[in-house]
Amino acid sequence: MILAVDVGGTKIQLAVFSGTADGPVKEKERFLATADVWSLPDEISRFATESSEPIDACGLGVAGPVAGRRTQGANLPWPIDADEIAARLGVPVVMDNDLVTSAAGLAALKSDEFELLREGHVHPGANQALLSPGTGLGESILLPDGEEWRAVPSEGGHADFAARTDEEWEMTRWLRRRFGRANLEYVLSGPGLAHVFEFLCDREGVAPSTLLGGTGPDDPLPARVVAASRLGDVPLAEHAVRFWISAFGAAAGNLVLRGLALGGLWLGGGMPARLAPELRAPTFLDAFLDKAPHRGLLEQVPIRLVLSPETTLKGAARFAFRARA
Repeated sequence: MILAVDVGGTKIQLAVFSGTADGPVKEKERFLATADVWSLPDEISRFATESSEPIDACGLGVAGPVAGRRTQGANLPWPIDADEIAARLGVPVVMDNDLVTSAAGLAALKSDEFELLREGHVHPGANQALLSPGTGLGESILLPDGEEWRAVPSEGGHADFAARTDEEWEMTRWLRRRFGRANLEYVLSGPGLAHVFEFLCDREGVAPSTLLGGTGPDDPLPARVVAASRLGDVPLAEHAVRFWISAFGAAAGNLVLRGLALGGLWLGGGMPARLAPELRAPTFLDAFLDKAPHRGLLEQVPIRLVLSPETTLKGAARFAFRARA
């Protein structure tokens, strides 16, 4: 048995797997709210002791840059030390950035766990790209490595937001007033969608709560914006979602160009799966392709939408199985 852990800014998923790296079988799982966890090693150790069989190795995918065996993610309330967890469990522990582990998890996706948004053209051996907005924004270029893909770790979500339109420039100035700078994650994430809606409301002189009511932990503002947009009764919510989808398409095109990822673009994370109907509309693709003089190049790129919420977890499991061997 191996233990895999997906450590995100909002939630933590722990699972015990049997099987193999290429065919993991989930035996048991637990979800925790990240903000409610005081000690990650305690939670992992407690979960491991509840396993019916001994744990042989542990893999973690964490939302943050991993330097050696430690990390302190921007959206995590505490540092993580892989050696401390290994000492508690008494087994090998592998830890990497969540986009690196997600890339490994892509290999385990079944045909019903992703959707082909655009067929494009096949370029065997070409780089691929992964863009994953959720609580934060992760991005990575995937390099071919034999039969596998090697993901390049990145903190690109904290790079500057590149405004393209007058309205995006207004948003940039609004973000700078509020946060001191405008980075990609402040726009292209779940909280980023809330920022877009708040910006539009500020510009119109109306409070977000006036349009959508109060929010709580089980009913956050981004979810309300999406729901109101689909009902069509709050024009600013519809506007916010269109703004977000367009900015997301532009960022996706930028990532593909930076990594010359002609092998394909993967859209992961919680936001794209939640906004699947909107991503099928022309807005995303129009912004993705608006990269003269390289529109023709981008038209060749296959685009896949990840529907499974467990690519990071399965990638962490894959690493743990290999560490055990």
